[in-house]
Amino acid sequence: MKIIFKILFLCGVIVLAAFSCEKAEKNCDEEPQTMQIQNLDRLGSDTQYWLQNIDDEKEIVNVVINSQSDYEKYVACNATLPTIDFKNYTLLAGRMKTPYADHIISQSVVNACNELKYTVTIGEGIATVASKVYYFAIISKTIATISFNILYQQH
Repeated sequence: MKIIFKILFLCGVIVLAAFSCEKAEKNCDEEPQTMQIQNLDRLGSDTQYWLQNIDDEKEIVNVVINSQSDYEKYVACNATLPTIDFKNYTLLAGRMKTPYADHIISQSVVNACNELKYTVTIGEGIATVASKVYYFAIISKTIATISFNILYQQH
């Protein structure tokens, strides 16, 4: 009987400990700063870029590219790929499947507490043709954690 009470007591302590623990929040007073980004379309407005070798079944695919080999693996275009100095820069890239012929409204990269958030807002188009919207941003090389925030804005 004592063993059963000990087991029940230990189970209760474990359950209580599991539910009473709070996730430690980062204490950061750093003011968020918008980073400068460069677009990939340096070759002119007629150049089109897309992602290749990705899971085409997924609605949204995001990649962080830090090397020439990954750049050549994931990015394609209808011209020669522009040169990126991966010693000093990182390429953020992604694709969203959308129900209309949509477009990018805005994109930004914000740095706060050694965490970067790449936000892309995609706007609803008027043609009722499903499309794939690709987005790219070249940023300064970083060791920060990078997250993607892809938003879809309907009319």
